[in-house]
Amino acid sequence: MKMIKTLALLLTSLLFIQGFSQSPDKKNKKDKKKDKKDTEVSTQTWLWEISGNGLKQPSYLYGTIHILCPIDFKISDSLKSKLEKSQQLVLEVVDADNPMHMVTFMESFMMEGKKLKDFYTEKEYEEIRKFFNDSVGVDVNMYGMMSPMFFIIATLPKMIGCEFPKSYEVELTKLARAQGKEVKEVETLEGQLSLFDTIPEHIQAKELLRVVREWNKEKQTFNGLVQMYRSQDFDKSVAFMHAHMGNMVEYKDILLDNRNQEWIAKIKTMAAEKPTLFAFGAGHLGGDKGLVELLKKEGYTLTPVKNELEN
Repeated sequence: MKMIKTLALLLTSLLFIQGFSQSPDKKNKKDKKKDKKDTEVSTQTWLWEISGNGLKQPSYLYGTIHILCPIDFKISDSLKSKLEKSQQLVLEVVDADNPMHMVTFMESFMMEGKKLKDFYTEKEYEEIRKFFNDSVGVDVNMYGMMSPMFFIIATLPKMIGCEFPKSYEVELTKLARAQGKEVKEVETLEGQLSLFDTIPEHIQAKELLRVVREWNKEKQTFNGLVQMYRSQDFDKSVAFMHAHMGNMVEYKDILLDNRNQEWIAKIKTMAAEKPTLFAFGAGHLGGDKGLVELLKKEGYTLTPVKNELEN
């Protein structure tokens, strides 16, 4: 049961990792030179002020990494200040780590009429079984009816490298509620979980086998992502993750782009109602289909705010 609670908290981490598939904006040399100063500032922060377009007071947009080991985790003074100035906090999903979501989580990854071993040869399945037993501490046979995506998510605690990771969403929620602020969501947990239904199970199975066989590389990739997040070098982070999408790169629009577009109307409505801190996975912010550019196209001014993450 403890493992399932941990997996529920870690679910959106996979969405964050896949979210970084967003390609950097394509600009010609003249445009790059013209925007050089702006790029140097904006790509060194995950925190943005949203103003203009009729807003009476600014709102804020923050790019999170959904889970980190405590040694790497920090909520900056700047972010705390913007939360204090806001009247509500808006996340992708509220209380994703709530134990009440366990049944929903498990049911969403349960396959009908199939077993994990159906996707593999005996040799491949034994390779996966042995890996999870030795490296993850999970008995694959106990969860044989679960989809390959369930097992990909199950590797995340070991990939992260600490037993008790911290979450920006969880910690920001605690701060907001302590200040008497309402916490809202732009999606439901059920909606997020349903995203994985759009990825064919045989593609998931192929990706799971790749993760198992490239385990050390996967851990290095995640560690590299964490360091890039802490440095807040947005352009490098985007390019880095674009090169590490594995077998699910073609589902970028489902995991990221389409959701960004759907959130814009909600962001506009909520920001117009009251000053708001929006905290979403950092992969949602960048690129020509990212939230920063989409909000600019709607007529808002997006101003980068200094955000110190180094401990």
